[in-house]
Amino acid sequence: MSKLASINAFTFAVARFFLIALYPLLADTLHISLASLIACFSLGSFLPLFSSPFWAHASDRWGRLPVLRIGMSALFVSLALIAFVVFDPFTNASLNLAVLLLSRLVYGLIAGALPPVAQALQADHAASGEATQAMRRHSLSLSSGRLAGVTILFFFKDHLLGSLPVVVGATAAVLAVNIAAKFLFRGSVSEARRGPTPAVSFLSEMASIKWIALIALLFTGFVEAFNSSLAGMIHNVFEMDSAAASAFTARLLFVACLGIFVVQTSAKLFSGLSPRLGLVFGAVTLSMGALVFALSSSPVF
Repeated sequence: MSKLASINAFTFAVARFFLIALYPLLADTLHISLASLIACFSLGSFLPLFSSPFWAHASDRWGRLPVLRIGMSALFVSLALIAFVVFDPFTNASLNLAVLLLSRLVYGLIAGALPPVAQALQADHAASGEATQAMRRHSLSLSSGRLAGVTILFFFKDHLLGSLPVVVGATAAVLAVNIAAKFLFRGSVSEARRGPTPAVSFLSEMASIKWIALIALLFTGFVEAFNSSLAGMIHNVFEMDSAAASAFTARLLFVACLGIFVVQTSAKLFSGLSPRLGLVFGAVTLSMGALVFALSSSPVF
């Protein structure tokens, strides 16, 4: 079951990251402003901050696999809607924007179930004393998915949007695996827990960790805003056309994702260090990266 959890987390990360580089190209294809497109994608990226905890609690009550199927179905629908409007766009740009917005709402409100439930499934099937290893597997699944999502674009460098049907097909294949798992792993998945409804449990537990949740919200919000604006800033600052900006963004994201993957695969070497040291190191390097990028967009440079 841990492999199934890894596959779902990996696919979610692939679907999320390969689209980030395509923002300028998608805006041109759909005949909408880059700012409007970034706003839609940013909305979809922020919504899981609120929907993911709900789905994690829902999986406690309904079971992990049913919620994984719901999440992967939503991810497939979200990507299929984008593919539909990209390869056969409406002449009315407002309709293109409406379909894109619907896609991102489905992604943010429902597909956001995948990471926390995949993580919970890893934890459920971790042996005693191996919870840390289970969380590391989950993090590596997400990191390798981000790296794979950006790498896919290099195989379609002459037609970047050609990567979209490939990712839609891969998502459909994982959805089929999730459906088949209902029969293949019958009885091997822990029973759903009985207790308060997901909404009630979610609200009560969020109240007890409100300060930790606030820190996580601020950090994730900063990262999401930075990722969402990256392609647009490159497009405007370096005055590239949409295809060139998307290709350059893909290369930058590849280097960043590769760095994250290397750090996480090496995490075992630093497992004896204090977690606070890792948090401080991460915060400092994140701030340095943001500062360098801000300076690079300054007219002085």
